[in-house]
This record gives sequence, structure tokens and C-alpha cells, in this order.
Amino acid sequence: MNPIDRNDPVALKDWNERMIDKYDLINYYDHPIRIIRWIERRRLRKMLDALVMDDGADTLEIGCGAGQVLMAVPKGKLHGFDLSERLVELTRGKISDAFPHRLGIIVSGDAQRWPDEIHAGSYTNILCSEVIEHIPNPRALMEELHRVVGPDTKAVIVSTPNEPLINRLKNFFISLGLFRWLFPNISKDMTEEWHLSSFDIPLMEKTCAGLFRITRIQGAPFDALPVRYIFTLKKL
Repeated sequence: MNPIDRNDPVALKDWNERMIDKYDLINYYDHPIRIIRWIERRRLRKMLDALVMDDGADTLEIGCGAGQVLMAVPKGKLHGFDLSERLVELTRGKISDAFPHRLGIIVSGDAQRWPDEIHAGSYTNILCSEVIEHIPNPRALMEELHRVVGPDTKAVIVSTPNEPLINRLKNFFISLGLFRWLFPNISKDMTEEWHLSSFDIPLMEKTCAGLFRITRIQGAPFDALPVRYIFTLKKL
């Protein structure tokens, strides 16, 4: 289990910054390991295809990181927040340079207590991409998401690693003596380092209970091999 003190916001923020550097989050979608890069791009494509897009759409990303997901949204205003202030600055700068007319609210904030700038009922699409597994209290994130989703919100998309399957695949390659050769600098079990929860379908259902109904589950790279899950949610 990850040793980080989940109740210490300063320690949590410092730990998050260290993990950003260790796993090169800024360049994650251009990952040097080809299969990881391919899986993440497949996941991103499925998430984007689930959005409702028009010129008047407002898209919010919870944990916007270095802005790769927001930058891939094809239309409308782009909003987001992230625990890392340096990633917020990077994302704001990217959007300002590439699509100045589409720049919305990009601020720093905790996914368990959303910043005041994020207003309920203001977003057509809400994305949470590979974030919830890093949160000390995933239920708090879902409660905030439930509060902000409004009658005009058309798509709520959450993606997570399928941790049990990933660990089985890792153990297979470890048993062959190939893991360190194929996946250098990757932890044997991310719940020992950067993931605070081991998400699968039952845990997502439990985390959503009473707040959201899961209306669709997709897998990336494929539904038959769901290394990543993409959940479409509907507010209850």
C-alpha cells in the first residue's frame, strides 16, 4: 500500500509533484514505450468520441494535467483544474497559444474540494481521465462531480486503469523475466507508488452508488482487453 499520508495536503501535493516528474506526465501521450503510447491514445480516442460536440460546448476536465486531453477536444470552451500549479500554468499557456478564443477557466484545485471558479451546471461535457485512482477519497470526487453536473450536461466520462488486469499482465511478464526489459522505470504495482485505489468495475459501482448510474463501459485498447476502463455516467 502507498505510504503517503492521505490526510496531509502538503505532503500529498509534494508527492504528486514527484510522481509527475518520475512518470513524465507532461509527455505521457508520447510515452517512449510504444504499447503504452498506443493504449493511451486508444483510450483518449474513445473518451473524445463519447463527448457531445458543438461550437457552444463547454468541456471541463477534472485533473487536467499537462493539457493533452483538453487540447484534443475539437470544439468549444476548455476548462480544467489540477492539483499541480505548474501543470495548470502549462495547460493555460498551451490553450492560450493554440486556441485563445477557446480558453476558459484553468485553475489549481483539489479534486476532493473543487475550486470556487468551477460553477455547477455550466458544462456540456465533464471528463475525468486517469485521476480518480490518485485521489485519497474517490467518493468525495464523485460527490463534487454530482454537485456540478447540471441539466445541460450531456456527457460525463471517467477513465481508470483496470488495476487487477494490469497487475496480472505485469506478473506474467515478470515470470518470464521480461518485465524490466519491456517496461523500464515502471512500478511492478502502481498501488505501491502513485495509485491510491485499485479500480475495477465493482469499485467504480461502489464509488458511484446513489450518485451516478454507469450507462456504458468501454475498454482500451479493446473491450475484450480492458487495460483501461472508460465509464459513461448519468446523474441520479
